[in-house]
Formats: sequence, C-alpha cells, structure tokens
Amino acid sequence: MGKRLKYCLVGKIDSSQTVIPSAADPSRPDRSRAEAEESLNYYKSKGSLHFPLCQGYEGQVGRDDKQSLYMNRFLVLLITISIVFFSFSPTKAALSFSDTLSDSRPFEVSNHEIKWTVADAGGIAEGESFTLTFASGFDTSSITVGDVDLLDDGADITLAAACGGSQASFVNNGNDTFTFTICPGGGGAIATTSVVTVRIGTNATGGVNQIISPAAGSYTVSLAGAGGYTDSSVLQVNIIGGVSTTATVTAQTGNLHIVGYASPSALIYFLENSSVIATNTANSNSYFDETINGLAGGIHTINIYARDSDNRNSVVTNINVNISSGSTVNYGPVIIAPTFSIPTTSIGRPAELNVNGKAVNNSSVEISINGSRNDGTNFSVTTDGSGSWSANINPLLHLGEKSVYFVAVDRASIKSEPSNTTNYTVVLSADLNNDGKVNDLDFDILKSKWQSRDNVAADINDDGVVNITDLSIMMYYWTT
Repeated sequence: MGKRLKYCLVGKIDSSQTVIPSAADPSRPDRSRAEAEESLNYYKSKGSLHFPLCQGYEGQVGRDDKQSLYMNRFLVLLITISIVFFSFSPTKAALSFSDTLSDSRPFEVSNHEIKWTVADAGGIAEGESFTLTFASGFDTSSITVGDVDLLDDGADITLAAACGGSQASFVNNGNDTFTFTICPGGGGAIATTSVVTVRIGTNATGGVNQIISPAAGSYTVSLAGAGGYTDSSVLQVNIIGGVSTTATVTAQTGNLHIVGYASPSALIYFLENSSVIATNTANSNSYFDETINGLAGGIHTINIYARDSDNRNSVVTNINVNISSGSTVNYGPVIIAPTFSIPTTSIGRPAELNVNGKAVNNSSVEISINGSRNDGTNFSVTTDGSGSWSANINPLLHLGEKSVYFVAVDRASIKSEPSNTTNYTVVLSADLNNDGKVNDLDFDILKSKWQSRDNVAADINDDGVVNITDLSIMMYYWTT
C-alpha cells in the first residue's frame, strides 16, 4: 500500500491510475497546504475538472488514496450533472394569464375574454403562433373566426380564416383547441410586455356563437406558444352550479360619437329602447355633432330622428354600433330623411299635387312615385339655403291609387333612408284647365284633342281615347 501524505496537489489520473501532474502547475513533494488549495482554486476558475490528488511518492497510488480519488471523481461527476441540469432554460410562462366568463353556470353558453402579458423577449413575431386549449368538457365546436377578436394592447388585429390580406389567422382545430398565427408580412407582430386579449363569443365584433360550459367542476384552459414564440401557461376555470348571487359591480363603459346632417336648426333626437338619451341641434349649414357617454360595452341600437323648424318629424333612422369598454366609437355621417307636407290625399286629373318640406340645405331631394298602369316616376328637386324644397307632382298620372316617398341626398351624394310613404288617389275631373270651373274653355280643350289616343287631360275617363264618353262626363259636370 502506498504512503499516505498530508497534502494534495492538482493533477489528473490516467487509465493506469498513475498520477500525472498538471503541466501548468508541476507537483512538488514539499508543497504546502495553502499552495495546494491555491492551485486547486486556480484550476477551478479555469473550468478544470481535475481532481486534488495526494502526492509525495512515485508511481502507484495506495488503496486509501484510491478511495479518495474515486470519491473525488464521483463528486465532480455529480457537480457536472448539476451544472448541465440547472443550465437548461424552460419555456417562459406568460404573465397574468386569465379567462373571464360572462356566465359560469353549467351547460350555459358563455363569452370568454382571455388575457395575458407577453413574456417572450421577442414578443410574438410574424410567422409565430399560439394555441388556446380548453378542457374537453367545453363545447367549442360552433366557434368560427367571426366569433373571435384578437387585440394587442386594446388595438384590434384583423383576423381571417387564413393568412392573405389579414394580420393574423384563426383556426378551430375541432378538438377544443384554437390556433392563432401572426401572418407573415401582415404587420400584426405583438411586442414583448404587450397585453394580448382574445374575445370569444358575442363580446367579439359581430360574434354570434358562444362556448358551451361543461358540468359543475374545475377545468383548465391552457396557452402554448409555437414557431418560436415560447410563452405558455395553464389556468383553472370553475364552473359553478346551484349558486345564486347578487353583486354590485362598476360597469365598464364606452362612448359613441355621431355626426350627420339634417335641415338647418332641426332638433335631433337620439333614443335607445324608446327613451331619449341625447338631443342636438343642426347648425345653419345642416351639420350636427353629438357624443353619447357612458354606454355599456356591447351592441347598441340607436334611433335618430329630426324635428324641423315647422314642427314636422322625419322618419327614424336606426344605427347599430358595438361599444368597446373604455373607448369611443365614431359613426357617421348620418343623413336625416326629408320632412314633408302633402295638403290632400285626393286630386282630380289633371290637377297637380303640391308637396313641400325640409332637408339638408343646398342639396337635393329625390321624389319617387309608384302607381298602377306603369305610371311611376322619379325626379329631383333642390333645396335652398334654409333647407326648404317643394315640388308639383306630375298632373297626368293615370286614375287610381298612388304612393310617394322622398330621399335626401347631401352635397357628397350620400343618401338618407327613405321617408315614410304617403298614399294618395288621382280621381276623375272635367276641369281640364284647373280653373275651378267646367265651361266652354274646357270644352275647347276637349274639342282640340278629339279622338286623340295620347295620355291627355281631355281623356277624362282615362280609357285611352278622347270621345263621346268624355264629352258626356263634361256635360254632367258643366257649370258656367
């Protein structure tokens, strides 16, 4: 057995268990403990995996020394494994991963709003993807790209079923997993520390379908990055049955900014659910501008109509808007339909029907008349600086029921909704010159058109020819 020594030096062991001194630090039998430790620290600082070996003899190492050497080898191997293990970099976890449900009851449809903060230092680059996977108890089969919104710090990222003209794509994989891909060249990359929001259901713009929740219990929703995006996380969703709660919450609201045109000085009414929620007045150039604050997030139907300076109401214009919490939606321009007055609902052929009203100033009003025997007609009149307009409707329409409606056309050629439709009747009359009398002046007109088959006033009974029948009718109504 070899001689046991007091101090150890840095060296290494060859295959024959021979001590080979380090070339950078040749062994000396007279080395002190402090020098040996200093040498050991030196090699450790250089990343050396050499062992401290006992020295002071030549050739073979004794049994006790071999045990020490084997132990040192084991310790170095253990340290090496530890270094390798703890140098492994796991996938980064996304920050603040959450899912808010609109309804947590079992077997009910629910909206989901999923949020997380991007932790990946490279963000979610173009060409990279992520998946959202729901536990198998959820029914996600009805969800399409139209039921999903993707937002980056609140800004909408355009989604399509496939890349090509959109910023991102969405695919329902059919196994309760949704895949989102940031489209190459689409400009939809998401930076690190951005808050990503995914809305699924009717809380998405235009969303129709919702996810159906499973039976009561705890379920997981998981996030997994792909294609270079490394964030991942898992959260727990609780579906609760048989619980009735009452809570007071602070509603998240948004604003609606509406602009448009009506007749000058018209009072504009804004209603929702039959209640007036705002009013405004059109200026001298027909323009109005109204902001409605504090609307709850979601779809709103707003009814708008105007009351002109002659106290006539326009038809109601309905608009549908999706309000996002904390933001303002801009809508317009809304062109208010014309107001109008018709003095009578019955006129004698060929008398003219006079109509007047108000609309956007210095623009036009389209007039559309429909009736039997294909005598419908369309024409336009202009409005003056106060928005006033008037028209005399064609005096030679055939006998019978007619209808008329009006459309405002603003200076940019944007049209309003049609006005209400008004019906009137064209009736038989022998007063051919509209002077309020049936006399020889009317007879002269009839005589000049005798046997005419044109659509003329002298065809009193509107049968297509001026003849004895028309003369008989005139004689019946003869005055002076």
